Amino acid sequence: MSLFVRRYLSVFLCASLIFVAAIQTVDASGFYVREQSVSALGTAHAGAASRGSDPSHLFFNPATIIENNYSPMLVLDVRGFFPSVGIDVQAATSPLAANITAAGNSGGMADAAAAPSIFATIPIGDRVVIGFGLSVPFAVVIETNPGWAGRFQLIETDMRAMNFNPVAAFRINEVFAIAAGIQVQYFDSTFRKMEVFPAGPGFIEAIGFLKGDDVGFGITAGVMITPNDRTSIGIGYRSQINHTLTGTAGLELPGVPVDGATFDITTPDVITVGVTQQITDRLTGHASFEWANWSRFAGLVINFASGRPTEVRAQSWDDTYFGALGLTYQASDMTSVSGGVSYGTAISNGGGNSLSPDGARTTLSLGINHVINDRLTINGSYSHVFFQDAGINIANASGTLAANFHSDMDIVGVSLIWSMVD
Repeated sequence: MSLFVRRYLSVFLCASLIFVAAIQTVDASGFYVREQSVSALGTAHAGAASRGSDPSHLFFNPATIIENNYSPMLVLDVRGFFPSVGIDVQAATSPLAANITAAGNSGGMADAAAAPSIFATIPIGDRVVIGFGLSVPFAVVIETNPGWAGRFQLIETDMRAMNFNPVAAFRINEVFAIAAGIQVQYFDSTFRKMEVFPAGPGFIEAIGFLKGDDVGFGITAGVMITPNDRTSIGIGYRSQINHTLTGTAGLELPGVPVDGATFDITTPDVITVGVTQQITDRLTGHASFEWANWSRFAGLVINFASGRPTEVRAQSWDDTYFGALGLTYQASDMTSVSGGVSYGTAISNGGGNSLSPDGARTTLSLGINHVINDRLTINGSYSHVFFQDAGINIANASGTLAANFHSDMDIVGVSLIWSMVD
């Protein structure tokens, strides 16, 4: 192994260690975190799977890295999320059918947070490029006022997936390139909600919890089609990953024993299609379409080590669809600016979704790319996400909740792209 390659891998390892430390503070609303690339965010993810402007696009389509075949590259990427999330209660009852509507709304459910990612590529000759991605593709961290009217449905949901994705791309000819890779994903989750607990002749309230983690495996694949020097078409695939989480369940009460628990969570297949078309010498258009197979998630089926009856927390989620259009304008030899708009459907209309309340969203984005020198490029982006209010209407063994979910969010991103010219 050459000194240059060892130096490159050392930089990637050091950056990865920084990522692992930072990921403990990630706190963003939503479950599928599409925002992994600042350059893609600058066009609202339009063309994310059809351009290899930097290695971060391998998240959407690993074949895009075939365009990074002139030098090893490293991307250090961070996004800041500034959400406003809440649930306004219309009516609620407890598991004992008591009317608890007067306990009020959820309060603010999500804090500002930062989320990093790291991507790298190494060309191996003219036709092969290998790449690495370290990201958080699935995350939701929400926490309510513990005394609110919906406390028997939700106090806290904390789900985070850290994903390592090595890939390899191969150029077949001037028109076609293909790629494939594996995913190694660590998934960690904590759920908390209020429960009723027998105490003497009556009942008391206590916070119930469910925790677990697991490592799962999947694949990624992609193709790039460049019929001419002005057009590129990309298709990327990220497979489902099945997780059987092992952990504990119980009540946050002194002296109450904790039980062992296992439950399954499967993250969805995601297919992304992108088209990038150069319109003039300075103006380029982008488009994207994405499908995520969320309907396979039907909720949590919890098995207990003590042998107590299995608990089912049913959810009804839908497949999601996402579309985006964007433009990039080359303002000078060193600087380009971009913009885009996107629309994505929600994982549910709110009816039975108490784990991760969600609404359809429209995103407006702006971005800038500036080449500092032969080795260093900086990207910046800003997006505002407009969430559609979503009704929540839940009736289960934990009581009932009729409410309205509302949210909006600002996202600011910065990335540094280091081209390691030998």
